[in-house]
Amino acid sequence: MIARTLNRSTPIADRLSSTVLLHNVEATGDGPIDRRLRDSNAPVALTLLDLTISPPTLGPAPLTVVENPSILEEALTRGSTQPLACTSGQLRAVDHTLFQLALDQGVPLRYAGDLDTAGLQIAATVQQTYGAELVAMEVALVRQAGETASAIPIGFLPEAHSGTELGQALLTGGRIVYQEHDAILDRLLTPPTTHHPPFPSNSGS
Repeated sequence: MIARTLNRSTPIADRLSSTVLLHNVEATGDGPIDRRLRDSNAPVALTLLDLTISPPTLGPAPLTVVENPSILEEALTRGSTQPLACTSGQLRAVDHTLFQLALDQGVPLRYAGDLDTAGLQIAATVQQTYGAELVAMEVALVRQAGETASAIPIGFLPEAHSGTELGQALLTGGRIVYQEHDAILDRLLTPPTTHHPPFPSNSGS
């Protein structure tokens, strides 16, 4: 059976190796994935197979999705109880499936990426496709990071952000601001209470 599968010329969707990490995510169903999420005090890695064969029923609390696994480790260290998921810095089928699952179940999505070119592009995609609120991607945090931000130059920005206040703040600072920065961590791991505008409008509009 495996040999026949491997000999097919048609590509096969990989539903096993790519995972998304979930931490503190309430599951209210009776399936095996629901039970795994309820029984674990640490982040749980779910595959695309998990999410398509036995999708969990997610609780109603907002789900904050981050880009770097280190954020979940910091949440463990701080004892944060905030529901978190991690896409590991890219959008794959397993990530889109999780976003769509949350959307279908009416779970509010919050997304945060690194403040660099790729992070801004991915965040915009998640916002536009799934209606996520963007968090910890704000002018005030860029300014707060200041000279303690990464020494890596910001380089160029996506055209959609080059004229925004956030884009200008990043270009003025000249540095990437990663999610591991203390200012970003404090913002991310504070439970959501109010809406924060994601990307400021073009200055002059």
